[in-house]
Amino acid sequence: IGRLLAEARHAVGDTTRMPMLALFDMPGAIHILDGISIGYPWHSAASSEKIVCQRVRSDPLSRPAPRLILLDRDAVSAALSECLREGGIDLARYREAARIGNFAGDGRMLRLLVPRADSR
Repeated sequence: IGRLLAEARHAVGDTTRMPMLALFDMPGAIHILDGISIGYPWHSAASSEKIVCQRVRSDPLSRPAPRLILLDRDAVSAALSECLREGGIDLARYREAARIGNFAGDGRMLRLLVPRADSR
């Protein structure tokens, strides 16, 4: 948890009340960072990608694109990536700022993505 806080603050500064997108099963990360989840309090991997995308795209907090995306996998499907891009969040415009062990203890890595310098 301490490393999540340190890495996020190093990457984007204070995360208090910052809108951020967390995909997928990590509601605790948003709480720990004292941020605001874009689209829904918790995007479950069990939800259809269509539902997740609709929630994110309909949330005004998704525009402008978030300064921090938390991702619990190395890639998202092409369909979800395209849907997010159409809604203003182009994952190709982000870079990985940190990769840490998921504090859920399930062996997955938690990736912190921030906008590329040339994307601002």
